Amino acid sequence: MEDIDRDYREGCRSYYYQTDQGAPRTKAEEIFSSLIKKEPAHHQSYNMLGMCFMTARENRKALEMFQSAIDIEPRGVYYLNKGIVLAQEQELQKAEEALEKAVELDGMDPSSRYNLGIVQHFSGKLDEAIYSWNEVLTMAPNYEDLHSRLALALAESGDTEEAVDVLLKGVGQFPHDTEMHINLSRLLENTERFGEAVELWETFLEKNSHKDETTLGKVREHLEIIRQTTTEETGV
Repeated sequence: MEDIDRDYREGCRSYYYQTDQGAPRTKAEEIFSSLIKKEPAHHQSYNMLGMCFMTARENRKALEMFQSAIDIEPRGVYYLNKGIVLAQEQELQKAEEALEKAVELDGMDPSSRYNLGIVQHFSGKLDEAIYSWNEVLTMAPNYEDLHSRLALALAESGDTEEAVDVLLKGVGQFPHDTEMHINLSRLLENTERFGEAVELWETFLEKNSHKDETTLGKVREHLEIIRQTTTEETGV
């Protein structure tokens, strides 16, 4: 068993190092394949081999490995990985079922709820997606591009004010996220809250002087357009 654990750790190191370096995962695949031959019930190796295949975009092989891991030891993370690959394959109903199972098995993992929300959104289940992402927002408010995704869904549902509130909180947490500022500015401008949009971009420029000049130049140009619009609206 010590040999199995040692080889598994070596396989994980090889996978993550090679993934970071953008190198082929041949060594990791060989290690995990060898471990499965030595210990056919080693579900962790099936999962990691599935990760190798998923990273290589060999999704059918990845699904086979994740299902093998599930058959031995049904864990939330295995269903999560299966759901992600099914979503990539556009098998949205199956992906949703896998991700719901992941949430059921490990309700404290925000990744499962986040990805479930993505699948629900793509499936046109707007209310369900909003619910899933609100759950993630409560559990992990710093999660990836959560604020922008949730705000987009809220805006689509007609709840623009709530969408603005979500993004205002988001830019407070991520003052350097240009895309989030763009999404918030678009909502503010669409609801004719031009003064708030001006303040948003002025604050962005103050806090992001380190960004590349191309980005800052575009922000300044857009800020000037909003200012002109504000002047036309107010006559001042």
